[in-house]
Amino acid sequence: MYSLSDIKLICLDFDGTIADTMPVLEKNAVMLFIKYHPSMSFNDAVVKYRTTTGLPFEQQVDIIFPKESTNMQMINEFENLKIKTIFDQELFKETPEVLSLLKSKGFLIAISSSTFKKIIDEYIKQKQIDNSVDTVLGYRPGFEKGRDHFNYLMNKFSLSPKSICYVGDSLKDMERAVASDVKFIGRTSIMNDSNAFTIKTKDKKSQKFNTINNLNDLFPLLSKNDLF
Repeated sequence: MYSLSDIKLICLDFDGTIADTMPVLEKNAVMLFIKYHPSMSFNDAVVKYRTTTGLPFEQQVDIIFPKESTNMQMINEFENLKIKTIFDQELFKETPEVLSLLKSKGFLIAISSSTFKKIIDEYIKQKQIDNSVDTVLGYRPGFEKGRDHFNYLMNKFSLSPKSICYVGDSLKDMERAVASDVKFIGRTSIMNDSNAFTIKTKDKKSQKFNTINNLNDLFPLLSKNDLF
């Protein structure tokens, strides 16, 4: 059990956690799944996307369509669509104020995402929240969300795992936080309700994580000394 004083850095996922981008990303992905695999039903495409979300899109595609010759073409088309559409998507309305308040309370703020760093950098600059973020970590081959990003943050800011709390909206976010012994809070969405953020421990018991519906919900959680 860790106290509030242990937490020095709040690490936030990007898509679906601080930015309301998941609906358009899912729409684009499902459209491409069906375009390249016409026999796939709409419902099946949605389920497959949602069960792998949180991973880089290229990894999602390789899991769903292993060794398909059209995978790279689909991935490139998705990334091009993302660049064309993501800057029109809004932050969750509470995001700017919450980030500012967290900073004022002395927390370091990081963004850790499977989206490319240059996209996030440009997005947060356009949305004018870049001054509230200490560092942005995006995806590149060999450096991805989870252990790679957490190790980078620990080295950069001289932290231990217990000093980091990761907030994300996907089950992959939860799994990667747990694998690195980093504290985790789940953001609920149409993809995952509060009951979804549960994992089996080594002794096969169920561990249920705290969840939020809105980033403002972080503050009552962070006021509990026994949260972590």
